[in-house]
Amino acid sequence: MAVVLLHLGRSDSALAVIQNYLRAHPEDRGGVVTSVRAVWFAMAGNALRAQRDIETAVQEGKGYIHFHHAAYHIALAYALLHRPDSAVHWLRQAAEGGFPCYPLFERDPFLDNIRSDPGFVAFLREQKAQWERYRATL
Repeated sequence: MAVVLLHLGRSDSALAVIQNYLRAHPEDRGGVVTSVRAVWFAMAGNALRAQRDIETAVQEGKGYIHFHHAAYHIALAYALLHRPDSAVHWLRQAAEGGFPCYPLFERDPFLDNIRSDPGFVAFLREQKAQWERYRATL
């Protein structure tokens, strides 16, 4: 929900959702909501707090079956912070971990800062080819 609110430009509402969730569930199983808060901090220009939340999310996510969602949020945070190598690394983690969503990768505006990065261009090309193979065979 908070990610949707961020995409809608409703950052205050997104932060309220994040804070309420983390108050009720401080363990944040899998680090998913903490990773969304990293996106919020990255959007706010607070690289230090975003990085801290990324590190926490990675620790919380170890062994979590749905960590690919947190990995995607981490990629978004790095893209927003203009760190293309880290963003592409986490996009690969998300895709390889069960979230190979080429149409989202192609269109998510939070990835706009890295669209011209050669690593991202190569990643997107690979994801498109995989997506087309899946469409043709599934």
